[in-house]
Amino acid sequence: MLNVSEQIKQNVVNHLCWDSRVDASEIKVEVSRDKVTLSGTVPTYDARKFALEDTLFVDGVNSVENNIIVRYPHRMQVPSDAEMKINIENTLRWNPTLDSSDIKVAVNHGAVTIEGSVDSFWKKMKAEELVSEMKGVISVVNMLAVVPLKQALDEEIADDIIAALNRMSHVKADWINVKVEDGKVTLSGRVPDWSGYYAAFDAARYTSDVVDVVNNIKVLNIRQAHAEL
Repeated sequence: MLNVSEQIKQNVVNHLCWDSRVDASEIKVEVSRDKVTLSGTVPTYDARKFALEDTLFVDGVNSVENNIIVRYPHRMQVPSDAEMKINIENTLRWNPTLDSSDIKVAVNHGAVTIEGSVDSFWKKMKAEELVSEMKGVISVVNMLAVVPLKQALDEEIADDIIAALNRMSHVKADWINVKVEDGKVTLSGRVPDWSGYYAAFDAARYTSDVVDVVNNIKVLNIRQAHAEL
């Protein structure tokens, strides 16, 4: 019979192999109690992101260290840095939800840096998501500043986030502590699963006038959740 760590490892490996978006043949999985470490290589940056998401949603996983490296197959024709820069700039420009006029793109051997400004925190995340999907990308550094169109009181931002939490099914507002200082939101508290973790994050990042979100929420294992929530 497998112990807890061995069972988690087996479930993670099976889940990674199940996901057709992830070529898990070169991914290595190590588990220490409820912490998982991923290493090895994947053929795209998106696959690296999906591997992390898959692992987080396996029962019993409390945290993940993602050391996976992106290594494009030799047979794949990868664009040059100059071509990637043009492709990324066009993708950002053509997206209807973004104004990319203040976004600057730099590419160095497939490592992409975006800087400049956007007017909402979710747009900062959207820009990073679009870049991560581009062919040839091996890493993304998001240095975009969030400059809201209007100045809102921190109390108003906190109230809007708490109201959003109260409308959600995967998280309860009384599980989460919301602190706002100069538009920067810090979330803390405990939730029973990763669905609650991401629901709380969404409540913060999609709220108007938020400039940054620090998510310090802890995910409990099932036994802790029944005892504490």
